[in-house]
Amino acid sequence: MRTPLIISAAVNGGELTRADTPFVPLTPAEISESAIAASHAGASIAHVHVRSEDGSPSGEVSLYREVMERVRAECDVVLNFSTDLRIASGADCLELGPELASLPVGSVNLGDEMIAAPAPLVRNVAQRMRAQCVTPELEIFHEGMIAAARRLVSEQVIREPVVCQFCLGFDGGAPADPDVLLRMVRAIPQTWTWSAVGLGDEGHVIAALAITLGGHVRVGIEDHPYYFPGELAVSNAQLVERVVRLAAEFGRPVATPDDVRTNLQLSAARQPELD
Repeated sequence: MRTPLIISAAVNGGELTRADTPFVPLTPAEISESAIAASHAGASIAHVHVRSEDGSPSGEVSLYREVMERVRAECDVVLNFSTDLRIASGADCLELGPELASLPVGSVNLGDEMIAAPAPLVRNVAQRMRAQCVTPELEIFHEGMIAAARRLVSEQVIREPVVCQFCLGFDGGAPADPDVLLRMVRAIPQTWTWSAVGLGDEGHVIAALAITLGGHVRVGIEDHPYYFPGELAVSNAQLVERVVRLAAEFGRPVATPDDVRTNLQLSAARQPELD
């Protein structure tokens, strides 16, 4: 049987506002409801940011805690919290011990903003993750970050099994181009688990290629506010459902949350270290 396809739902991100789309979830209740619906549609991971009352990005632990409690009361989707390094408290959510958390492995311009991720900061956040038994999802926005990721693994700052997310099409990063994805996949060890997201209209192309190459897929309103050009996506579940249909067409079974925990050894990350 082919490896089950892991579908991550990036439910809201830190940038979109109601002016961009009325369907972006902003409050803990809305975020939780959207993550639960995406899980029921076939997502096994929910990638979550939280927002302040004014809609701005937040690292407030109480907001993440509310999302976690609401989601856990309804479903067993794997929660992947954002460690948004653009805000000072971005990594504070790690104290809640989510099973996964994002970790950009280098700096990148994102439009008029940037993620500043020098190596000492990345190492510090990675060490905090290990202390809380959180598995890092290495975010790779351009090909230069692959060398940084490999170095972190060789130094055992990041330990096997390695989970990485190729984030393509972001303004300032690598384009959402099939040739770029192929180069990135060839540049990482075959033992790494990888997923890909293509921002905007090329997202479905990147998703289809990732499915056929044996990788995994991230979709969601954070990355795809439009279902078709000019037609807003009405929910994260709608976007997940399209990937589920693609997976069926290409003969990939869809992973359950328990499949993810087994394949990514998330439970192993929570065992005491012997060294």
